Amino acid sequence: MKRLAAVALLLLVALVQATVQPTFRFTEEDLESDSAAFRWGGTLWDLYGRWAADHEVVREPSRFPTFKANARRQHSKKMMGLNVFGDRSLDEATITPCVREAELAMDQQQLPVVDVRPAADLPSKVDWRQAHAVTYVKRQGRCGCCWAFATAATLESSHAIKTQAAVAVSLSAQYLLDCTIYMDGTSDCTGGSRLSALHLVQRTGIPINSMYPYKGVQGTCDATNIYTSGLTVSGNDVYHGPGSTNLTHSVVIVGYDVDDLGGLYWIVKNSWGPRWGDDGYIFISAAANDGFVGPAGVAGILKAGLFVETGTYE
Repeated sequence: MKRLAAVALLLLVALVQATVQPTFRFTEEDLESDSAAFRWGGTLWDLYGRWAADHEVVREPSRFPTFKANARRQHSKKMMGLNVFGDRSLDEATITPCVREAELAMDQQQLPVVDVRPAADLPSKVDWRQAHAVTYVKRQGRCGCCWAFATAATLESSHAIKTQAAVAVSLSAQYLLDCTIYMDGTSDCTGGSRLSALHLVQRTGIPINSMYPYKGVQGTCDATNIYTSGLTVSGNDVYHGPGSTNLTHSVVIVGYDVDDLGGLYWIVKNSWGPRWGDDGYIFISAAANDGFVGPAGVAGILKAGLFVETGTYE
């Protein structure tokens, strides 16, 4: 646990819809009209359009019935709004992973296991956002590449902490999405390997985000930007904890704190945009083996964590 105070952690967590405060609010009037006179007319269709624009996705007529059902259910339960999964069913949101069991198994086989024990001299709380070691929350959209965003975010924070930079440098998740497939043949918008992405960065470096911006789809790998601006990493050792299954989403722990009742919780950065959760973050209890939560922790947060212990940066 002592290293927790010195590095950012890359973790896989089973996060699904409706776990935190929704992000898109609407009124009773928005639900009044679903005009049969126009195929997609009425205020509900307009509401769907505003929601799609807010989440930077395309409004799809085939998804309209699901959106209507979700909007009405949220309203009937006095919930506050709709999140990024507003036009997806709960089953669709839950069974569409952005990490795969095969990649998890490969990570477990290739990485050493480190027994990290509690240390008495740990600070009571750590929040790397306060030290400007965390970049802004990004939005992955409909592409299932959380593995790329979590890997890039971990490298961003690890670099900022290592170099004591005044501001963390935003790195390209799109580069990882485009190019990691040449490492393992499989990583794409339907899931990918964090380990393969880290191996790619060890070989080639990674460009900054402004030179290789996110497009929301997998494109052709372009390594030319690495040589003009970016981060080159050497001497990385990547460690992981106990193996796991049934994890579907990759996020980044950027700190921990204690709530008003004295319970420890993780500060978790997601890649669903700044209007999801608490400005793009979720706080997950660090409880484990307490009679209520098992050894894997809440939402499986302790199952398959990786952290990057940096060597040298150029």
